[in-house]
Amino acid sequence: MTRSALLLLACLSVMAQGRAPAADYPSRPVRFVVPSSPGGGADVLGRILAPRLAEAVGKTVVIENR
Repeated sequence: MTRSALLLLACLSVMAQGRAPAADYPSRPVRFVVPSSPGGGADVLGRILAPRLAEAVGKTVVIENR
């Protein structure tokens, strides 16, 4: 019982401290890896999602086919 109470207190203390946001993360362009050849369905979907992801993150998104 005491072990679970200590674990609960530890979790609550971590949550109560608050966290500082990472400064300007990500600092480099985001690489969006598409695991198929260029021109395929997954590539097209990745290229459709890339501008929306770039807008949400605020960084350049590079599509990389592997």
